[in-house]
Amino acid sequence: VTSDGRGTLQFADGHSPSTFHFVLVNGDQLQITGFDATGTASGQAITRDVTTFADTALSGTHIFDFAGVQGSNGLSQIGEFTADGAGNIKSGLMDSNIGGVATAQIPITGGAYSVDTITGRGTATLITSSVTFQLSFYVVSRGLAEFVGADTTQQVAGVTSQQAPNTTFNNTSLAGNLAFLLANPGSGSTFASAGSFAADGNGGLSSGVLDENSIGTLNANAAFNGTYHVASNGRGTASFTGGRTYVFYVGQPGSAFFQETDASHGTVTCDGFLAQQQSASFSQALITGNYAIATSGLSGASIQQLVGEMASNGAGNVSSGAIDVNTGGTLSPGVAVTGAYATSSSAERGTLTLALPSPLNQPR
Repeated sequence: VTSDGRGTLQFADGHSPSTFHFVLVNGDQLQITGFDATGTASGQAITRDVTTFADTALSGTHIFDFAGVQGSNGLSQIGEFTADGAGNIKSGLMDSNIGGVATAQIPITGGAYSVDTITGRGTATLITSSVTFQLSFYVVSRGLAEFVGADTTQQVAGVTSQQAPNTTFNNTSLAGNLAFLLANPGSGSTFASAGSFAADGNGGLSSGVLDENSIGTLNANAAFNGTYHVASNGRGTASFTGGRTYVFYVGQPGSAFFQETDASHGTVTCDGFLAQQQSASFSQALITGNYAIATSGLSGASIQQLVGEMASNGAGNVSSGAIDVNTGGTLSPGVAVTGAYATSSSAERGTLTLALPSPLNQPR
């Protein structure tokens, strides 16, 4: 680990990639990217609570977001399941999007799971009317686990989070200013969308603005309004003006997993999260100090991952920073960056430009 919070890591597990670079977010979390010539990968590492390594780590209703590919198609699965804390999955519901084709409210009729009390590693099955999903997972803490698919027909990874217990949800479960991030995990194209809106607690959305990037085609600062509905089980639907439709599952207050369900982007699937914004207004002064950076996407036809850090001065300038970039197995460590940022208090929206030197050569 270097003094700026960046570091290197190697796993002696006989697999590739085995070399990684990372940046520390804090003492309990780091952002990580594969950093050797065998390919690209990205994710995070989180400190785990070893006292929760038991079947009781999954107890109650959990929402989940699994994303990946099925064949040549992008795949998104979000939903919820109820576990009894003793190795049984009792029921649940899932919304699936495969290659841009959405299927709503697939019943989860049962399943099972077990957790190793030493390692916290678990295995699980989720049973639907058409298929049984095999998964492996690692407990992070009670109610939180990181999952990876164990099926040959689909490759997914994601997270489960415990839903607020003993809660009956309704439209008031979504209220105030919320930000969202959606991304496309599938092959063949990359799509990302970020934005915010105000929910009135009564089914109305206003003051929405979003930014989209579909394989380099930009739709910036697009305004929208809309409507939403939250059912008693925490499953919700939303419609934005312009024909965009979504499904989401509320977990803890002010958070939800989020999936786009319309065909606006062809065969693209995208999912992500909703999060309650913590301030009523924003300014440049709020963005000051040292920040960890992690992005994932395409550069030309190559998958590109980067991790790093930057220092912002609270007045619109990035005075220094360094990033490690993996572009399709081509490695660029310790790339120095400077830049600038701006905010909009009315839309809770900001822009950031990082100047990269040649051969990376384009501002981000």
